[in-house]
Amino acid sequence: RPELSCGSVEFTAPAEYMVRPPMPPVYLALVEATDSSLRSGILNVVLTSLRDALDSLPGSDHSRVKFGIITYSSSLQFYSIRAQAERGSLGLRMLVVPDVEHVSLWSSPDDLPAPVGDLVVNYVECKKQVKHLLSFIPAAVQVPPRGPCTSSLGAALQTAMLVLGGT
Repeated sequence: RPELSCGSVEFTAPAEYMVRPPMPPVYLALVEATDSSLRSGILNVVLTSLRDALDSLPGSDHSRVKFGIITYSSSLQFYSIRAQAERGSLGLRMLVVPDVEHVSLWSSPDDLPAPVGDLVVNYVECKKQVKHLLSFIPAAVQVPPRGPCTSSLGAALQTAMLVLGGT
């Protein structure tokens, strides 16, 4: 029997066992955008792989999948994506946080520069914007050429936990 011979077994519970509907799957990509990742070409490989894999993300209902991306080097770069873009715009904004020691997230649309809801968006509604963003990031990310290789991975991970806290 599988439950005796395998390390883990998953059983799909029918609707009678659910108190509430399951949460939508949320994917938040953290991508290193340092000078060395740009020069070596790894940034382009990662973004191309993400773009190719987006349509086959696991999840029972693709209409509920949420996606977001944060790039990091010596600073953090958030990408605000809006499903309803203004005329002539794709609804994309890059937000740079140079002070990685004091990262804060904004919880309402009145706060600047962007609410948390625009950082992780419904993939089906914003598919065009997400695909464009992934091809745009290598040109948008600017790092000091051949400077000291600093990476704010720790701050990016802590910020990712804050972004995903509500989900």
